[in-house]
Amino acid sequence: RRISSILCWFWSAECAVFTLSKMGLAMTLTQLNYFIALAKHRSFGKAAVACGVSQPTLSAQFQKLEEELGHFLVDRQQQPIDLTPLGKAVLKQAQATLDAVSTIPELIAQWEHPLAGVIHIGIPEGSATYVGALWLEAAAQTFPDLYIEFVAAQPETLQQQLNQGSLDAVIVDSSCWTGAG
Repeated sequence: RRISSILCWFWSAECAVFTLSKMGLAMTLTQLNYFIALAKHRSFGKAAVACGVSQPTLSAQFQKLEEELGHFLVDRQQQPIDLTPLGKAVLKQAQATLDAVSTIPELIAQWEHPLAGVIHIGIPEGSATYVGALWLEAAAQTFPDLYIEFVAAQPETLQQQLNQGSLDAVIVDSSCWTGAG
């Protein structure tokens, strides 16, 4: 069954909630975290301890998740509990969802502080002054927290230094470059 619904993100003070509009489905990232902990620990009590919540809190949130999905994700008759076949499939998606969400803080950090630190760039000896000045001016305006250190040498030497990791990048005429990239 193909679902053509739009994933909408809403941020509240407590947690991120997403809604699949056509299904009327609402679940929280916290519920997905609880589900993943439950799958890992195979016990409501142990999962609750791992999540830092009471067992009734975890159980209630997990039950809401199952009710919203309209299917059981775990077999409660088994001790320790076991995932249903659907639960195994949902677990993979829940993990992928939380992995994707976990990259958001890094994205924000990169947005707020695009580049910082020192970067070593190799440039050919003959053009070091001219190319270096152009790059420094542009970089200083765009990346105020970035310090560029230029290394002037022959293209063959620059290629060796790049391969050894002592340079982060090289600016050369492509006609004199024999390396990869």
